[in-house]
Amino acid sequence: MDLFWHCAGVFDELQEVKNTDIAPRQKLNLLLDKHLSVVLKNRDVTHIYSNEWRHLEEKLPEFVELRKIINRKLKN
Repeated sequence: MDLFWHCAGVFDELQEVKNTDIAPRQKLNLLLDKHLSVVLKNRDVTHIYSNEWRHLEEKLPEFVELRKIINRKLKN
């Protein structure tokens, strides 16, 4: 799986949870469940996402911006 598809998958899961009409605690639990599901299904990509992203060279600016978008979505 490509690193950017992995990020997109996490972003899609985040959007799905955000759009649900459930209590905040349930949303948090659902978000954690979805996140862990993506992480566990794609362990090699998750390792790269977590540890090796700094070495992406030409795609680094795009990747950093995608991480910022995901972080902003998590805060809202």
